Amino acid sequence: VGPPLELRWGAGRFWWFVFLCALGGGISVLATSIVGLGTADSVIGFSGVSLGFLIAWGLSFPGQSIYFFGLLPLSGRHLVWLTVILEVVYAISLSPISSAAHFGGMATGFLLVRGLWRAGRWRLLWDKLLVVVGLRRRPRMVVVPPRSDDRFNVH
Repeated sequence: VGPPLELRWGAGRFWWFVFLCALGGGISVLATSIVGLGTADSVIGFSGVSLGFLIAWGLSFPGQSIYFFGLLPLSGRHLVWLTVILEVVYAISLSPISSAAHFGGMATGFLLVRGLWRAGRWRLLWDKLLVVVGLRRRPRMVVVPPRSDDRFNVH
């Protein structure tokens, strides 16, 4: 799934994605260790980045097919859901695999692909939430027709 993403983003953004997913996985492992949900001393690997790639590919190419284990064709959208479900199952089963690193990589991939790391996006989501909850009214949009004496009015 890496080459299509590198072609889409370019080499520079691709490697930034790799670095940030690795950082997100590491921060997630440290955070769970501080809270007491995991141990940070036995984690090594690149799986957070790998799962970040799966999420990024699935979100970037939602209709494109990929073969799961070479047998089962999945769309990108279904690959994202399958990845999340399998990781939840791994986390619940208390396997020695670092689910914190996986979730950190997946969350970082999601945030980067969706552009949610921008402050303006968080503000827009917050405003929409306030409208849905009922704490803020939906803004009324009014179209004002141009004046006839406006010199910039194009007919």
